[in-house]
Amino acid sequence: MKLQKSLLLTSLFLCLIFSVSAQKAEHLKGEILVKMKPNINARTWAKNKQQFRGKKTRLRFRETVSKPMNIYCYTFDADNIDENTMLGSIQSDPMVEVAQFNHRVKLRSTVPNDTQFTNQWQYINNGQNGGTIGADIDADLAWDVTTGGSTIDGDEIVVCIIDGGFQITHPDLAPNIWYNTAEIPNNGIDDDNNGFIDDYKGWNTETNDDDVENGEDPEHGTAVAGIVGAKGNNGIGVTGVNWDIKLMLVSGGTGVESEVLRAYSYALAARKKYNETNGAEGAFVVATSASWGVDFGQATSAPLWCELYDTLGRQGILNAGATVNDDLNVDIVGDLPTNCPSDYLIGVTNIKRNDEKNEYAGYGTTSIDIGAFGEDTWTTAMPTNEFPNSYAAFGGTSAATPHVAGTIALLYSAPCSNFINLAKSNPAIAALEVKKYILNGGDDNASLNGITLTGKRLNVNNSLQLLVNQCDECVAPAYLGSQNVIDTEADLTWELLNTPTSTTLRWRQIGTTDWIEVNNPTNPLKIFGLIACTDYEFQTRNTCNSETSEYSESYIFKTDGCCLNPDNLIPDVITENNMSISWNSILAAQSYNIRLRENGTSIWTTNNTSNTTTNFSNLIACTDYEIQIQTICLGETIAFSPSQIIRTKGCGACTDLTYCPPPFLNSDEEWIKSVTFNTINNASTKERGYADYTGSISTDVILNQSYDITVIPDFSVAPFEDYLKVWIDYNADGDFDDSGEEIFNETEFDETSSRSITIPPTATLGLTRMRVMMSFNEITDACSPTDNKFGEIEDYCVNIIDPTASVSDYYTLFSDLNISPNPFSDKIVIEFSTRESIEVNNIELVNLTGQVLQSKSLNSLSNQNVELKVDNLSNGIYFLIIKTTQGTISRKMVKQ
Repeated sequence: MKLQKSLLLTSLFLCLIFSVSAQKAEHLKGEILVKMKPNINARTWAKNKQQFRGKKTRLRFRETVSKPMNIYCYTFDADNIDENTMLGSIQSDPMVEVAQFNHRVKLRSTVPNDTQFTNQWQYINNGQNGGTIGADIDADLAWDVTTGGSTIDGDEIVVCIIDGGFQITHPDLAPNIWYNTAEIPNNGIDDDNNGFIDDYKGWNTETNDDDVENGEDPEHGTAVAGIVGAKGNNGIGVTGVNWDIKLMLVSGGTGVESEVLRAYSYALAARKKYNETNGAEGAFVVATSASWGVDFGQATSAPLWCELYDTLGRQGILNAGATVNDDLNVDIVGDLPTNCPSDYLIGVTNIKRNDEKNEYAGYGTTSIDIGAFGEDTWTTAMPTNEFPNSYAAFGGTSAATPHVAGTIALLYSAPCSNFINLAKSNPAIAALEVKKYILNGGDDNASLNGITLTGKRLNVNNSLQLLVNQCDECVAPAYLGSQNVIDTEADLTWELLNTPTSTTLRWRQIGTTDWIEVNNPTNPLKIFGLIACTDYEFQTRNTCNSETSEYSESYIFKTDGCCLNPDNLIPDVITENNMSISWNSILAAQSYNIRLRENGTSIWTTNNTSNTTTNFSNLIACTDYEIQIQTICLGETIAFSPSQIIRTKGCGACTDLTYCPPPFLNSDEEWIKSVTFNTINNASTKERGYADYTGSISTDVILNQSYDITVIPDFSVAPFEDYLKVWIDYNADGDFDDSGEEIFNETEFDETSSRSITIPPTATLGLTRMRVMMSFNEITDACSPTDNKFGEIEDYCVNIIDPTASVSDYYTLFSDLNISPNPFSDKIVIEFSTRESIEVNNIELVNLTGQVLQSKSLNSLSNQNVELKVDNLSNGIYFLIIKTTQGTISRKMVKQ
């Protein structure tokens, strides 16, 4: 905000009211501050003041201004009652010690003396360099209350920054760097037993030591650290969101996922030890900042990573995560870490100095919670020829995210004993409260409305005021919930945000008028005598000495016993011809109907059972089946569930086996334009880093035969000298690690590249997988991430069939070939029609493993039929191979 901006402090006790009309009156119209005598209930007193000299006062309790001094803020109808007369009446009340108007006070915003502070428009935006006046986080107003550093109890507040290295000697960072003083440097001993040896300066997850200065990108880490906590008011450079703070530095976490887990685990170990020793050991880590991630990453593929945020949160650590620097809906395309569904993660996008979302910043109404200023924010930097003074502009979601992490830390320094008591007694709830203050305290932002969870942009002062204003109030219990809910009983739970003298809980069936009230209930409270499949609600309130809070909002839950379908059908066992399905039990169910049919057909096979599992047999290999379930209850049968599609095994290794997920790559700058291999001729566009064509594109290749493979790259601007590798899983074991399976290696891949490959004679027959990978930097293997995140990967199926000396398309051998029926049951008929006699060596029927099941040798043939008896074969997939002197024909056949 502008330095000249005036706000009005409604009292000396933090009763802040923002005036939109800039009135000249010395006090707010219709507001009175009242100091009550001891043991007077402020709300009850107001109820007795609704009439004055025959007129309605409409006196309303507004808020507690100072609980220790018994000062409260009230409003009344000043248009109906003369203000001075009303004030005089209240002053003469025997229950009142002092009463006065709520005077306006001109705010004196707090700014540091750092020499480049005027460049930090995100704190005070005067419209510099084309910015929008007032588009800032109101940091100067927040700094009137606190500039960070420690809690009201004197706890040293720590933020863990996980990034690519840091300049710890930077003059604006060095005073605020956290050091593990419980560790003796370089003695080879884990002195503090935290699981990390010699971690005096922090931790480097790549080198497994405390060399935090070196990493993938120290310039990036230095800039991020400065936003969270560059030393403020020290007469040089810039300031962070916190003038004083301790920055726990972890270099790494930006390479592979195992490093991510180690990086977060370092912060987790420190806070866990702090909690367990009541602050005697460890560190009071309240936040982590991660300005990196995986574009298009899926939370379902990173369960350990996502689970870690909940683990951190339970210890009291709230986490800020950056989204992708691209205009993408990450709810749809994926993004890590912001797609992780943890309550202890705040997903952040990037806002420009004109208060609009950056056009190259991710969004999503589920994954992205809030926006923060990022583009061109001024912060600490590594010295360069261009910026030898070690300060520079920084941008992207990488800059937005540490503003949120810094705000988390600043809120913990608020002058509020109740909040810090909560942080120590229930750190997880304290972290959730801070998240609530940050999200609720943001400024409404039109560019974020409808595309993020809150539609808001970070405002540190608003968030701080929400915490401070609640500090001394008697607030109702929060985070109401239910557990162990069955048809007739349930356990009700809640969390206390302060230390009340008593608690009241009331509950009732929705739609009824009478509450059942319980005083000072145990937590959890078990309630009995409920009705099955019925909605109930409960509320709570606290009493704090003479003050009683309002009841909380209702928490609504439904008892078990409804007639509904199971949540999901789980394929426990799938083979080529059989399928075992299970599901969760439904309390009201008498039995279940489970039906199955081949996808695209109309006839269902239905099983009825009272169990929660069933089996289907005599299925066709490598076939998609549609499956549904229906619950039958006493006197009620509901509709079948939506269909699930499940495929039987027998398609070959390409789709039957679980291959390693490819590393996540960003294909914005370079991608695979086309792949040509035998009959595969696939032209594609950017596929968000990975394209899986195994279900739609394949080709047949013959043992000992040679084929050309051609890959063409494409680039958004100028070509790069990328790397290219191609693998085929020749032994069909579900990996690309075996000798000879890397078939293509190009180190300067900036134009069309071709190779000739020969299918080895030892290759396993059947469908297997081919992986094509293009990357900006050198490729390690088919599964591990490369040193960067740019390029593209495509997967295909390759069908390796019976060996032969030569092969050519069957249309060059026969003007007409008819093989019927397909699918077949008891026989296969092969009808030949040729322009000239062709020498056929033999006809073979083989299974997916290459085993020859039938073989028939023939002489020269013309216009004749061949019949194979196959009634003894099991249902499944087979290949009919016809060998001639001119070549070999292979046809896929299905027995059913």
